[in-house]
Amino acid sequence: MRFVKQTMKLTVVTDPIHYIYIEDFYTEEELNLIWLELECYLSIPERLLPPEETGAATDEDGSIRKENRGVWLDNVYTQDYRHMSNILNVNQKLFQPEIINQQSSWFFKDAHLNTDGTLISYYEDCGYYLKHNDLSYMTACTWFFKEPKKFTGGNFHFCDYDITVECKNNSTVIFPSNLYHSVDTVSIPPEHRNKGYGRFCMTQFVKIV
Repeated sequence: MRFVKQTMKLTVVTDPIHYIYIEDFYTEEELNLIWLELECYLSIPERLLPPEETGAATDEDGSIRKENRGVWLDNVYTQDYRHMSNILNVNQKLFQPEIINQQSSWFFKDAHLNTDGTLISYYEDCGYYLKHNDLSYMTACTWFFKEPKKFTGGNFHFCDYDITVECKNNSTVIFPSNLYHSVDTVSIPPEHRNKGYGRFCMTQFVKIV
C-alpha cells in the first residue's frame, strides 16, 4: 500500500472543551507498518471479536451501545511480546511531549502519562457507537481506511457540545476520557462490503500509574 508523503498538522482546541486534533499523524513508513498488522486482522475475521467481548458501553438495561468488531492488542501481545506488534510500537509516538504536552491547554500541558491500552475496532456497514464515555484519564482515537474511501458516515461527535470531527484517514483526536462521544453509522455500498473497506479506529486509553 502506497501513501503520499505527508506532514503532520496539529490543532489544539480549548473552547468550549479541550482536545487535540492531528491530521496526518503517522508517517508513510509508520502507516505501512500499521497496515501490515491491520491486514492480518482482516485476513482472519475471527481475530476481530464481537462487541460483547471488547468492553462495550451499555445502557441501564445492559443493551450494548456499539456495533463493531475489535481486538485488545494488550491481550494478544503481553508485556514480554509487545515488541512483536507494529502498532504497539508505533503508537507510542502519542507520548512525545511535543504532541501530548500542549502548553496552551491546562488539561494537556502537565499531563505525565505513562500507561495505555490499545483497542482496534473495525466498523463495517451499519457499524456505529452511541453516546458514551471512557474509563481512563485521556483517550486518543486514530482512524484508518483504505483509499479511495468506500464508505460514508463514521464521523466522531462530542455529544454534549454539538462538535463533529470528520473521520479522515490517519487523523487523531485526543481528549479527556470523561467527555461523552459517539460515532455515526457507517454505510458501505453492497459491492464493497466485507472486503476491508470499512473504518478502523485505534483507540488508546491512557492512564497514569
